[in-house]
Amino acid sequence: MFNHLLSLLIWLPIVGAVPVLFAGSRHPMAARVLALLVTIVTFLVSLDLLVQYDPDGAVMQLAETHRWIGSWGIHFSLAVDGISVALILMTTFVGILVIGGAIGNGSAVRSAQIMGADLVYVGTRFIASEESNADPRYKAMVTECRAKDLVLTNAITGGWAHKLRPSLEAVGIDPDNLEVRKKFDLNYAEKQPKAWKDIWSAGQGVGAIRKIEPAAQIIMQINREYVEAIRMEKHDPWFRRYAV
Repeated sequence: MFNHLLSLLIWLPIVGAVPVLFAGSRHPMAARVLALLVTIVTFLVSLDLLVQYDPDGAVMQLAETHRWIGSWGIHFSLAVDGISVALILMTTFVGILVIGGAIGNGSAVRSAQIMGADLVYVGTRFIASEESNADPRYKAMVTECRAKDLVLTNAITGGWAHKLRPSLEAVGIDPDNLEVRKKFDLNYAEKQPKAWKDIWSAGQGVGAIRKIEPAAQIIMQINREYVEAIRMEKHDPWFRRYAV
């Protein structure tokens, strides 16, 4: 068992900040990547608190005492209780901001980045990729649907999700007359078609999909749109005035 976990959680971000500081404005992308890596590593290390902390043990645990200035008799001590563990995990977790939902093109990726996101999650856009294991009919339907074809309902499993209207109609379910379930039901498929197998879902980014293509092509397209979004910022008077 590692006995200096709390010290590591303190010093890891401090030490990691040194290369970020040196990268500075001369290499902004490198600085961002380094900062994100340090944040992720710090979060992963903090998860060991869940392993080492015993809820049924002493109030204060993982205690450490270190001499600081020996000639003056100065030292520092560290320990955590249950609330501290929760706060530390929350602090390390929120250091990584991931945005998902309606992210279907490079412009949306750039918008999320401007809002402070470290990462974005793109899901629906890749359903129609050639490498996807989705049903060919599902892929084709995604390319044909738009945001107006999404039906928000919990009538299938009890969990709220956007279902594709054509997939509901294809199995004989009226999208305009759906009941609201009171709870999640794992046995729902015994009485009706099954979600993902017979009834398909998609996100708000479905409108950005026009054809089935290789994942590499989708990624390159998103990258081109991202670069173009940055280029357009230079011509935006609001952005030039207020952007940091």
